[in-house]
Amino acid sequence: MSLRRRLLRWRARWRRGPHLTQGLPWAILLLGLMLSLGLWSHERQEAEQALQRDLDVALHAAGQRLSHRLDALQQILSAVHALAQTQEAGAAGRSLDEGRLSRFLEALPLGADHAGLEGLALVRWVPGRVADDKASPRALLGPLLPGPGQLGQAPDLWRESLLQPTLQRARESGQLALSPALDLRSWRLGRNLGFVLVQPLFRPSPDGSHRLESWVLAPVALAALMDPLQAQMPRGLSLRLFEGDGIPDPPLLYQAAQAPARGLRQREERLHRGGQAWTLQLLVHADYAPLTRLGEPLTLGLLGGLGSLLLALLAWALAGSRERAQALAQRMTRALRESEQRWAFALEGAGDGVWDWDMRADTLVTTARWKALMGWPLSAAEPRLSQMLPLVHPDDHAGLRQRLRDCIQNSQGSFEVEYRVRAEGGGWRWLLARGRIVERDSVHEPLRMIGTLSDIDARRQSEAQIHFLARHDPLTELANRAHFSERLQQALAHARRYRESLGLILVDLDRFKPVNDIHGHAVGDELLQAMARRLKAAVRETDVVGRIGGDEFLVLLCGPVSRESARHVAEKIYNLVAQPLQLGDLSLELTCSVGLAMYPEDGEDEHSLKKAADDAMYASKRAGRLLLGAAGG
Repeated sequence: MSLRRRLLRWRARWRRGPHLTQGLPWAILLLGLMLSLGLWSHERQEAEQALQRDLDVALHAAGQRLSHRLDALQQILSAVHALAQTQEAGAAGRSLDEGRLSRFLEALPLGADHAGLEGLALVRWVPGRVADDKASPRALLGPLLPGPGQLGQAPDLWRESLLQPTLQRARESGQLALSPALDLRSWRLGRNLGFVLVQPLFRPSPDGSHRLESWVLAPVALAALMDPLQAQMPRGLSLRLFEGDGIPDPPLLYQAAQAPARGLRQREERLHRGGQAWTLQLLVHADYAPLTRLGEPLTLGLLGGLGSLLLALLAWALAGSRERAQALAQRMTRALRESEQRWAFALEGAGDGVWDWDMRADTLVTTARWKALMGWPLSAAEPRLSQMLPLVHPDDHAGLRQRLRDCIQNSQGSFEVEYRVRAEGGGWRWLLARGRIVERDSVHEPLRMIGTLSDIDARRQSEAQIHFLARHDPLTELANRAHFSERLQQALAHARRYRESLGLILVDLDRFKPVNDIHGHAVGDELLQAMARRLKAAVRETDVVGRIGGDEFLVLLCGPVSRESARHVAEKIYNLVAQPLQLGDLSLELTCSVGLAMYPEDGEDEHSLKKAADDAMYASKRAGRLLLGAAGG
């Protein structure tokens, strides 16, 4: 395929497809991000420049204040120099002495600008007496300032390597000179690390020249000089002072207390005074307030990016809302259909019916399975709740209504109830109904309820069968020993309450064991079943017949009953048992021994009544098998 044909096909697809609407949000997003990035870069640069200007202004102001303090100290030395010249002019060449200098300095107004000044010393020049032409000065230092900065006798300063270059520089230039940093305590010129200001004093000679007479020394403590400057700095800025100008690893002269070794940023300024070079450094810490302005461009850029994203999302929503709505509707419809299919399949497999009750209209929407379980015609219209209730067994009406009422009034809004409905072939079928409220109005009143209906008839029959087998003899279906004892206890309680009498008859089959051994257990079982039917036929439905042993039976005659009527029942039992019995080809005749006991004459509890009936039965056996025995008879 040629390139031209491919391009034409691609253009046709582009026109047919939603590429334009899909690409527009991306274009808006890209353009917005580019503008946000450009704005962030510009604002970041402006913030950096503003920060640099603030730091330059702060550093320059600190340098100006330091220069101003040095100027103030220099003015003191200049005043001493002027005093010396004035005295020479007025005293015929008389030199300045320590006393006059001390009185002059005491009159000076020393203030905050003179912080760091440790004292003043007058050092006289004494010509040497050595072979070479170098001078050998002697320094006589006077205590010219009061306080802890007072000075005492000093050594020969000319011989000291740190001060000699400064003294020599002041002598040669005739101007103020600054010494390198030194420990003032070593020279007895002060208490801390500092430097010395040196001002030379000259005296005119007869030949018209000027001869060095002395120096005025002013030791200055660096910490006392710099701490007031640091106190005036904004929070987050600290000062450091280095000796030298641009040399590697310059000596540190001063550092603000609690200042970090390195700052986030730093600026430097060079200072030159009296032949000495210093480097004043400004450190920026994290708590410097203007640093927060550097984060503003980032916030602005993020907001711009977020705005671009929102615009792109808006364009995407507007451009493809119809297509997405259709696709979403199709997906939701498909998901709903699949969910309904799965639900219907699950319910069909379980054999349950489904119902939906509109409680405002009192109408039901039901499935075919629900109608089949309830016995409602499939062709008939959907029933109302009032039409459904007559299908329920009358004994279950109250329970069903109560469960529905509790569900509607209960915050949980669900119920479960078992009830009976009329079966197709007659009789009743057990059903299990479950329901839950799924919709309420603004005041929390129920509007709609859905639920299922299950056939539990087989389970209820199984439960009834299990319950029957647990209380009855499986061979004869008569009450077993435990159930008979339970019925006897109930009858005794009733008789005591209403002062009635009741009778207890014990029946023992004669010669049953030989019949069972000769003809087999199957014949014996049929014989016992036949005897059970004859016993039940001899008593009322309210009476109880039970099998308590292999060939022993008990009959409870519920009251009120007299002894005579009880004897009549016992004789009836005896005669029915003695009738011939045809079991297939086998004809059998059996007799029985019967014992009768009456409540309350023969016993007032179960044990005494059974014992009395047993005694009467054995008395009957001893008297003759065809004779009826009765307690007290």
